[in-house]
Order: sequence, then structure tokens, then C-alpha cells
Amino acid sequence: LRLGKVKHFATADGYANMIRAATVLYEVTAEEGYLDRATAWANELHEHYWNHDTGGYFFTSSRTSALIVRTLNATDDAVPNANAVMLGNLARLYFMTGDDAFRERGAALLAALQGEALASIYGHATFFNSFELMTETAQCILCGDPGDPRARQLAEAVLRRHIPNRCLSYMADTASLPTGHPAHGKQMIGEKPTLYVCKGTRCSLPVTTADALDSLDGFL
Repeated sequence: LRLGKVKHFATADGYANMIRAATVLYEVTAEEGYLDRATAWANELHEHYWNHDTGGYFFTSSRTSALIVRTLNATDDAVPNANAVMLGNLARLYFMTGDDAFRERGAALLAALQGEALASIYGHATFFNSFELMTETAQCILCGDPGDPRARQLAEAVLRRHIPNRCLSYMADTASLPTGHPAHGKQMIGEKPTLYVCKGTRCSLPVTTADALDSLDGFL
């Protein structure tokens, strides 16, 4: 975009990094608009950049003309690779929305590019970081009105704490989660905003105060 005119279609890394930025802003602000934007960008990326034959995202859009070849790999360059960033983005979007399509895309992306990554570990640092996020997520689910000052205190306590592979999401109703999710059906305790931390098939006991986070060391 220059002088108000779009001259070229975006590349995949542009989408990937904007999606990552939007999910971070959602975690920090609890504003659903950021999550909606991330979801829309992810769907647009999938529509125009996904390789339907082998999986993975091409660097250029299917709408771009006069290309000799459309490259597709997971190797980091001067900046993190688009496919590697998207592996983490898809995991976060699945955990934040419960939409199984994102989990399926992440699994397909991993299957398509894991062989390349294993053959050259040092060139795929972002890919392996994203894989760790997929498999070792500390999913922090805050139930209740995110505008409640007590909910903000809980969220800020989570954000201040170093939690590897953290994914913070806000849900008024966990019924939107897949039925197999360990937090499905969990609710506020005593009408207080309540935090659950889930890893794998287990969730922590409910937490309603920032100080009580210290009791969740096994999950954090």
C-alpha cells in the first residue's frame, strides 16, 4: 500500500505476522474485534495461499500473476518464516475459538513440513517453537465478563507472569468449546470471574484471585 493505492498482493509472512499481532492484542485487551480480525485474516490466507496438493502456505497469493514459481518452505530467513509463524497462529486460534478447522489446518501444516524441519533443525527455530506451543500449551481460560475489574486483575496477573507457551482466552460460556475439551462446561465460581489453566486433558482447580495463581505451579 502506497499513497492510498494497493499495488501488490500481500505475501504470506505479512498475513502471518499481522495474525500474531492481533492475537497478542486480544490477550492483552480482551477485545473480541482483534480475535475476529485474526480469524478473518487466517481464513483469507488459507483461501489464497494454501497448497491444496501437499499442504502448507505458498509465499505468494494465487491471485498474483507472472510468477515463475511459487515458493513454499518453513526455513527462517532474516525474519521468521510464514509457515512457521502460522503453525503457532493456528494453534492459538484453535484454543481461542474452539474452531476445529484451525486444529486441522495446523495438523496438515505440520505433516507437510515436518520432514524439511527435521532435516535442518537450526534453520527452523520458529517452526520448532510453534510445534512446542501446539503440544505444550498452557491454555488460560478466563470465565466471566472481561470488563469486570476482578477479571482484569486476573488477566494482568497471568500476563505479568512468565508462562511458557501461554494462550489466554476470555469466555463467557465454555459451552462453545469442543465437547472433548477439558474445560468444556466449566463456569464461574460464586459469580466471580474464574480462571482455569488447562494442559493436555487436564485443567487446574478454579482460581478467582491473582494471589491464588501461585497454587497452579504444576500447570504454569
